Amino acid sequence: MTTPNPGAPLGMSDFFVLEAGEYLERLDAQLQAPEGTAPAPDEFVRLARALRGSALMASHQAIARAASGLEALARAVREARRPWDAATRQIAIRAVDDLKIFVRRATSWTEADTAKAEALGSQLEQLGGRPSAQIRAAEVLGLDAGARAFVAREGAAIASALDRAAQALRTNPLAHDPLQHVLRALQPLRGLAALSDLPPLPDLLEGIERTIGEFGRPGVPPRETGELFQAAAGAIAKAARQVAERGRPDPEAPEFQAFAARLVRLEDAAPEVVPIASLYYADSGPHVVRRGTPPARPATLGRLELVSHGEHLRQAADSLERAPSATQRELRAHTLAGTFRALASAGGGPLADRVAEFARAARDALTAGLAVQNAVAFAAELRKAGDLLARSSSEDEEGLAAQLAEHTRAVQGLARSGAAPAAPVVPIESLAPTAATGPAPRLPVGDDAIPPETPDIVGSWVTYRRLVAAGVGPASTEALLGPGAAGPPVVDIRTLLYSGVRAQQRAQELRVEAKHATGEQLRALVEEVCPPSPPAPSPRRASRWAWVVGLAVTGAFLAWAVRGTHWSEVRAGLSAVDPVLLFVAVALATLTFPLRTIRWRVMLRNSDDRGTPFPWPPLWHAVAIGFMANNLLPARAGEFARAYVASRQLPVRFTTALASIGVERVFDALVMLALMALAIAAPSFPAHTTLLGAPLSRLAGRTAVLFGAMFVVAFAVVLRPAPWLALFERAVRAVFPPRLAERLAGIAEGLVAGLEVLKRPGRFAAVLFWSLVLWLTNAASFAVCFRAFGLHLPLEGSLLLQGILGFAVALPASAGFFGVFEKGAQLTLQIYGISPSLALAYAVAYHLSTFLPITLLGLSSLSRVRLHLRDLRRVPAADTVAPGGAEL
Repeated sequence: MTTPNPGAPLGMSDFFVLEAGEYLERLDAQLQAPEGTAPAPDEFVRLARALRGSALMASHQAIARAASGLEALARAVREARRPWDAATRQIAIRAVDDLKIFVRRATSWTEADTAKAEALGSQLEQLGGRPSAQIRAAEVLGLDAGARAFVAREGAAIASALDRAAQALRTNPLAHDPLQHVLRALQPLRGLAALSDLPPLPDLLEGIERTIGEFGRPGVPPRETGELFQAAAGAIAKAARQVAERGRPDPEAPEFQAFAARLVRLEDAAPEVVPIASLYYADSGPHVVRRGTPPARPATLGRLELVSHGEHLRQAADSLERAPSATQRELRAHTLAGTFRALASAGGGPLADRVAEFARAARDALTAGLAVQNAVAFAAELRKAGDLLARSSSEDEEGLAAQLAEHTRAVQGLARSGAAPAAPVVPIESLAPTAATGPAPRLPVGDDAIPPETPDIVGSWVTYRRLVAAGVGPASTEALLGPGAAGPPVVDIRTLLYSGVRAQQRAQELRVEAKHATGEQLRALVEEVCPPSPPAPSPRRASRWAWVVGLAVTGAFLAWAVRGTHWSEVRAGLSAVDPVLLFVAVALATLTFPLRTIRWRVMLRNSDDRGTPFPWPPLWHAVAIGFMANNLLPARAGEFARAYVASRQLPVRFTTALASIGVERVFDALVMLALMALAIAAPSFPAHTTLLGAPLSRLAGRTAVLFGAMFVVAFAVVLRPAPWLALFERAVRAVFPPRLAERLAGIAEGLVAGLEVLKRPGRFAAVLFWSLVLWLTNAASFAVCFRAFGLHLPLEGSLLLQGILGFAVALPASAGFFGVFEKGAQLTLQIYGISPSLALAYAVAYHLSTFLPITLLGLSSLSRVRLHLRDLRRVPAADTVAPGGAEL
């Protein structure tokens, strides 16, 4: 790592190079452990987070992005979402090496370095999984990563200073130097403008400062102060972690409640001054023989001071009412204790005396917890007293003193109403012992001569006599044989088993525990897991319904297609087919599948810094298997099978591959509609043509508007994905359970990644070009088949045919699209005057001849990738992350 010139002043960039270099060296040491030995998970995450925070503070956003990806990978390893294997170790080592290069180039940064750093961060984030929903929610709320990193770093420093102060106070209760270190550590965070948006952090810091200011006050045990600082350290550390991970702390966290409870105990530990004369008995004396020098009378509160205290009380009342949680309200209430203590010693005038009485009553109410239990009423009395003191500059003190006395009695009444009810008076006669019913048996010897209860027969006899003296009767056979008390009800053991979401959560917990368990712990885990759990619902029922619905649709369309058919004309049409031209048509139709692979290779790219395309064979196998599955499985299962095979063969997420297929379908629809519009506009197209009773041009126009709107929405989402994803996540969390909402949010992120190609003009143009080539080749196969059947249709008729068939096969038919394909072709050819029987012969011959090649090619690819057809029926619907990342 380079070292700045010692003669030059150390700038921010030079300091960042030194600090980041130290973090990277420590990360490198963590990762150089022997293979099979994972780095310390917490240290791995901490160093990656520290590197990210250092980059953010130095305004190196690109390096912070890469460090954030490394932190995501470290979190995935710590949370057992990704195993620590040889591949993960090599990825982490390469990432640290790349980050070292980035840090060296920090002083001479270029746009190319920015692109590389962001690509590295994106790849590492995909390896580690998607960012947590809390971090995304924090970013949507407006607290940026830099502010979160600053709060996390300064909070950790404050927690460390508090912990050292607590340890020092345990050793030396009069130590003051550690408290000064705490005050200095508080200053950077107290100056943060966004601190007020992170409750209860401001009140927590206020309580710490107030405790330090009152340190050494008489009556406060030093041990209580040390324990308070220890609780404050835990609360600050918790807040720093939550701000870094979620964007804001949880006001009801146990650490905050523990600190508030310690603060209450510290306030209760401060006793009031007790007059020494009150300690004597109420007799004739002698009592106080000689009085000491009385304390100096406190200075009289001036009108300006009274007005200032009034404003402060009004602000305190508003603050109590606005506190969103009980913990925050308790912290804010006890910040008033110092104010009330100072006012309680005021005097020197009628109004000042009443102010002192009000302060003592309010302080008693605080100690009783009234500010938390009845915050509204207490805040109302504070506000009234504040309004009264604010008027002291212009009104008579006597009248104001009388009014303040009424408010004091109201606060005292609140305190009495909030106190626990007194116990009822018990007559002393009821406390007398019950008279004995008979003479108690006595031991034959005196108490001083009772031998000890030894294990021998003498001790047993002594024990027996003692029990008899205590009223224990002799053993009774009737009592042993009599009916016993009714036992507890029988509980069905099945109610004690985990089930549903809780069973899945417990399985994840056991998986994490098993990674670190040995010996008896591992045996206990195995015994817990071994009892068989109920099998998951079989997907056969859903598959069966898909087959039933598909067969029903296919049967209905086939019946519609063959109605009124002359079979002799069908046989004549099939016998007159030119086999050579039919072979050419089949070859052209099969050529469209390699063209689809070329187009998909343009869309789906690796997420490295160059966006290199994936190799041809895995993509071809995925395409062939997908279209084979469309021919053999219902409900267009081939689209999911294609994405599944791609995610197994390539470093690409399942949902990303599936989204790219969805983008393909949008391109296909728009290109088919454009070519279909050319056919409708051609002079050879019959005028006033209808399809299913509606003008064909109107159907095509409405469909074009629909897909165009989808295209516009896709563009809007891909240009600014973060707000759309945040809106979608809020919507699903409001409607669905948390686990399902999290899953849907992950799927949405993968789908948005599939639209990334729309942002790149070069690749967008390439996809559009190959889409035109693909569909013109497909239309050519239809046109050649026209000639094979001797049908003299214009060439643009093939464009219309493929457009109608493209939407016909979108219907939920059975495997292979039988029925809907035949009826769609029949309706199209009838537009050009072809008889229904000959059109049916054309459709059947073309469909069957093009069905076989891609099916055989797909089965061959299925064998090459070592999959079975039954595997495609269990295609995962979850967002699967493969080792690597991909972009579109």
